[in-house]
Amino acid sequence: MKKPIIGITADYDNNPTSPDYTKNILLRKNYCSVIELAGGLPFILPHSENLAKEYSKNIDALIISGGNFDIDPSHFGEKTNSSFVKTKPERTNFEINLAKEILNQNKPLLGICGGQQLLHVILGGKLIQHIPDEVETNINHEQPNPRNEPGHEVSVKRETLLYDIVKKNKLNVNSAHHQSIKDEPKGIQINAVAPDGVYEGIECNLYKFCLGVQWHPEYLIDDSDIKIFAALVDASKN
Repeated sequence: MKKPIIGITADYDNNPTSPDYTKNILLRKNYCSVIELAGGLPFILPHSENLAKEYSKNIDALIISGGNFDIDPSHFGEKTNSSFVKTKPERTNFEINLAKEILNQNKPLLGICGGQQLLHVILGGKLIQHIPDEVETNINHEQPNPRNEPGHEVSVKRETLLYDIVKKNKLNVNSAHHQSIKDEPKGIQINAVAPDGVYEGIECNLYKFCLGVQWHPEYLIDDSDIKIFAALVDASKN
């Protein structure tokens, strides 16, 4: 059987002094290796708004990857209220267009970290622009220890797609974010929560497979992380 093609959005270096011909497309290898392990064919997608529709037609599922930047608050109807907000408009605009094309075609979509936040905004949600400004917590959501180690636990809500996938009430996760999901508007279901109440996962049952997680399961911190990618690959076969 032909392996399903899983598109993964790539980042790019943001050095303003570099000419376009020297800029690098960036994606950690484990995004690709975990898809291969789950039985899919990883396909890296450099950002190009002109290609969003073509990409969507030629892949079977999409992963919106994370990155060290934020979504412009104007996308969820707010002004920037934190100096910690750093944006990449070109990548964000491309990912919004691509994700909408994928959802319109009802193809599986997985948002990871910043990709989950982008998915939430597309579905009508808002973001906390800087967690320390709005949440009293003793959890450092930008964990100081390496990303291939746990940062904290999350509780997984029953009767959700995520719970059906991982079959666990608790997961160990890594944590590399200063923003988070702020609300739970109609159509979005929160499926995972940190001990301090910060929302760590979303899903939308209006689509065949529409899932977002705030952590980076591609590091395989928890033995259930691979199940998330296997579920994505399986959904892309149908």
